Amino acid sequence: MLTDQQKEAFDRIETDYEKMVIKKTADIRAGEIDLAALLGKEDQDRQAIQEQVHAIGKMKEDLMMARIDSLLTLKALLTKGQYEKFREILHQRMTPMMAHSCLLY
Repeated sequence: MLTDQQKEAFDRIETDYEKMVIKKTADIRAGEIDLAALLGKEDQDRQAIQEQVHAIGKMKEDLMMARIDSLLTLKALLTKGQYEKFREILHQRMTPMMAHSCLLY
């Protein structure tokens, strides 16, 4: 059972996380569109393509680290037992492949 303070903090973490995912996912998609445009040119600039690939990679890295930071913030908010219960629920909601590869520690 969560305290009222934990519920408020959890809701804030969840809301901030969802907003961040939307923004970062949109940025990644926009970067991929830009990459497609570079690849679609008749005279392709390898350097520009490489820079765009690196930019997309950095955006994906930032997204992954933001997810990890959200989990670590949540872990610090909860007791050990509460966090274990959270992990159980999260694993049940995820597909088996996703649960296997997800960092939930």
